[in-house]
Amino acid sequence: MNAPARHVRTRAACLSKVIAFAIALAGAAGFLSKTQAETPPQPSAPAADLSLPEDLPFELPPDIPDLLAGMPVQEGGRIKPLSTFARFALLRLNARTTLSVSESDGTKARLDAMSWLCECLFYPRRAVTRPCFNIDTDEIITALGLRAHEKKRDRYAYAELAPGRDQLMLLARAMGRKETRELNWLERQVVRLAENVLFFESLIHYGDFARNRLDLRGISLFEDKFDRPEAVPLSRFLETAPAILRALGENTGDAAQNSDQVRQGIDLLFERLNQAYGALPTAPTLAVIPSADPKNDAWKQPLSLIETALKPNAAANSPAIADLAERWEKLYEARTPDEFRQAATALVTRTAEYAEPAGQNAKVALELRYYRMNLML
Repeated sequence: MNAPARHVRTRAACLSKVIAFAIALAGAAGFLSKTQAETPPQPSAPAADLSLPEDLPFELPPDIPDLLAGMPVQEGGRIKPLSTFARFALLRLNARTTLSVSESDGTKARLDAMSWLCECLFYPRRAVTRPCFNIDTDEIITALGLRAHEKKRDRYAYAELAPGRDQLMLLARAMGRKETRELNWLERQVVRLAENVLFFESLIHYGDFARNRLDLRGISLFEDKFDRPEAVPLSRFLETAPAILRALGENTGDAAQNSDQVRQGIDLLFERLNQAYGALPTAPTLAVIPSADPKNDAWKQPLSLIETALKPNAAANSPAIADLAERWEKLYEARTPDEFRQAATALVTRTAEYAEPAGQNAKVALELRYYRMNLML
């Protein structure tokens, strides 16, 4: 099976790693000594009805993309400015590092990579209308049962491709059974488009970890720990969950008496996690939380934050992780441009501070200046 096609899968398994933690935890505590744990229900793959997160209720000030550009992030094991990630993300989809768009008033505009990425993160409903997918041949479009543009090679928006998404994934999975060298040019283009669609979806849903709230009502292990259990931010869950799960592991005797109740609570917890964060990307794309472990330089991406919360021994790492998660949440909680600017400034500053002790931030400023001088691409 060729490597790209292995990543072409539905998001029904997006929390599979997390579910493994639940099973391991329950087994270690003796909760499932008499019965086999059932995998909690998982959501189906996103339908082509464009169920998208809400856009921010205001327009970002024009200086925000430049402000966020210098925030250190990690991709592929390398620390880089967010702007570098944005440039190569847009280049991957669009074959260019800028994007030509038509505004609602009919005027033409050109988005740079950071402005485009900000739309993906904060205005996903607008981002899906931008023609950022470079399609080399209209044969791919017709194979998906869609109407092609007049030009044989053209750029398409996600909203145009979405009705053919299921067919695209079926074709890509079928082609994934072949070795890469056995694929013809058109088949490779189909697999590439499927990969790019999943990548784009990971961007427009990336902020779900900070945007969405977790409903913990009816879960006795957690419900009374929060003032508003129906809308718990992930940052608060990160602060609280490790201690609760550690206590369960230390009191296996008492817990064993209520093993069915505990198991039901754990199952319901993972169902709620899936409801809130089921669209988070499973494949590593962009990691924004610096490592707090000097022995591990891998940064955390959104899904791995949840994995961290479900490790009973994660308390030592959770303060820094929860702090940055909360600062991301404040971006989506902002109700005015000034509030957003303040939250963005604090996020960039704090991320750099957490990255600094391990020397993880040393080359970010230099790389940012390098690209701003237009020495490449």
